[in-house]
Amino acid sequence: MKRLLFASAICFLLGSSGAFADEPPWKAMKPFCLPEYSIGGEVYKPGVAAIKLEYRYTKNDKLYQGSSHIDHPGVGPASIRQQLFFLGFRYGIIDRVDFRIQLPLLFMDIKDAAGTSLANPNGIGDVGALVRYQILNPTNGVPFFMSLGLGFGAPTGSTDANGAGTGAWDFYSELTFSYIWTRQRIDAELFFGLRGDGEHDGGDTSKGNFAKGMFFYGFAINHYFDVGLDGIVQWVGRDRVNHVDVENSGGTTVYLGPVVHLKWLRHKTFLSFSIPFSIYRDVNGAQLTTDWFYNFFFKCKF
Repeated sequence: MKRLLFASAICFLLGSSGAFADEPPWKAMKPFCLPEYSIGGEVYKPGVAAIKLEYRYTKNDKLYQGSSHIDHPGVGPASIRQQLFFLGFRYGIIDRVDFRIQLPLLFMDIKDAAGTSLANPNGIGDVGALVRYQILNPTNGVPFFMSLGLGFGAPTGSTDANGAGTGAWDFYSELTFSYIWTRQRIDAELFFGLRGDGEHDGGDTSKGNFAKGMFFYGFAINHYFDVGLDGIVQWVGRDRVNHVDVENSGGTTVYLGPVVHLKWLRHKTFLSFSIPFSIYRDVNGAQLTTDWFYNFFFKCKF
């Protein structure tokens, strides 16, 4: 963790000083950097690498059943505060193929209606890895990209009562698209997850399978700032504990919100901030949900 933070600080200092540049910055500028969530269809060239730090904060304190808000009964969890840190690395392996790996750190605080803490799951979560292959590159001057990715989640996190791991192997697939023109770009991704069976806190568990669609539209104000719109549509199946479906789990949520990028170092380094708002939810059973969350994202490409 300390080494990764140190490397990020070095990237920031080099970016500020222009130490990597071999020509005047204004000649090397392009209107866009990579968007939030790395959902674009572009694949890194061989030898190109990036490190990332991401922070996400959510607070689930609205009780919903289906798409309707309901009153809290006064017993059981009334709020779930969650902080997620993602440490990531990405590398171009060969032509049209790159590799990503991500380690999550989770910190949660679950409280009842009186504000008493009920549980504090925390620690290293399950590491995820994915290989992406670029199916289409721009041709005939049309800046269109498409790529296909396959990956897995490994049970690296602790599975005790307050652990952040699931104890299961998961499998992922993704299909991503990008269209870029002048000062604008559109990115989209379809991401699917098949969750395996594991053990958590002494019981057999299985998180719900999921499908997620992500969308980004952005406009470059200048060479240093982008503004855009971020959209997320996610469906999650029910969890299973000891081979029995958990009624109050899974469902469909839709988020939409603004994004701002700050970019420098010939767009090899950028900082992103987004606030997705929940505009639709249809959950199974009675569940605590969130109205909004915020996300910071830092990436240094070298």
